[in-house]
Amino acid sequence: MVHGPEAQGGNAVWLEVEQKINSVNPSDWRLAIIEARERAIEVMRKVRLAPEFADVRPIELSGGMQKRAGLARATILEPEIILFDEPTAGLDPVNTHRLINNIKKLKAKGSTGIFVTHDIPAAFEISDRIAILYHGKIHVTARARQLRGFQRHNLDLLEVFFHIALAGGQRINARLEGDPAQV
Repeated sequence: MVHGPEAQGGNAVWLEVEQKINSVNPSDWRLAIIEARERAIEVMRKVRLAPEFADVRPIELSGGMQKRAGLARATILEPEIILFDEPTAGLDPVNTHRLINNIKKLKAKGSTGIFVTHDIPAAFEISDRIAILYHGKIHVTARARQLRGFQRHNLDLLEVFFHIALAGGQRINARLEGDPAQV
């Protein structure tokens, strides 16, 4: 799971980046300490986090670097499924773009991601399927390209959400296979 720095490791905020990355479950690798460090630095490079930051405490990193360190930690064991909890929250546009590109690379390698976010453009950029929640309930599930069809018919996403709120998602779901302009 990738989430904010305050939740990444509970009481282990004193750990250095490399130690946090390897703290996921080093016994799974059965690697020597040197091999584990090399693997951590390799994963750090993949997320554009320079090796010289391996011995720095995460609290000393910028917000974008903390997110990338969290992504490195979440992916070091190469999981099949990764939960991204508001991964772009608090990031500037440059670091948001970098993080999304890293997520796209994971997706291209076959990882499945569950992306919980309020960042609608980012959700559309990386998602194949989107579920829209309203008042704690899923009202719409659709392929991202189907929801993009609403934008092509001059319905912006706020209008789509407004329709969902009024119709409980039923009108939207009924039209996803047809002409979104009729919604």
